[in-house]
Amino acid sequence: MLTLDARTIRSQDNVDKSTVQGTLTDFALDFFGIAQVHFDELRFRSGPGRSPTSPPTA
Repeated sequence: MLTLDARTIRSQDNVDKSTVQGTLTDFALDFFGIAQVHFDELRFRSGPGRSPTSPPTA
């Protein structure tokens, strides 16, 4: 399942601030039937002027 939360906030001085947060759960990457890597959850976030990040989870 993919869940996305994208928000844009416009302040009174017309400066936009956009953020995106997402969670991808219960998925797998299949490498040509040779190997498969399963993930329980992957979270990511991004904001203005920043590269997307994926904080580690334990």
